Amino acid sequence: MPFPIRVTWKNHDPSPAVTGFAHEQLKSLERYANDIVDCHVVIDSPNRHAGIARQFRVTVDLHLP
Repeated sequence: MPFPIRVTWKNHDPSPAVTGFAHEQLKSLERYANDIVDCHVVIDSPNRHAGIARQFRVTVDLHLP
């Protein structure tokens, strides 16, 4: 059964390509746990300074019964 995936962006503009990629990758989790109730992904860009390579922190919260 498909489960809802919420993607939240912090400190960065949302990217439809990255959001779609996250959805594709997380859907593959169904083969390991088919009773996932909810999934929340937070994509954060903590360093927005000029001259620093762009780094992202990704947090995935899975809710199971």
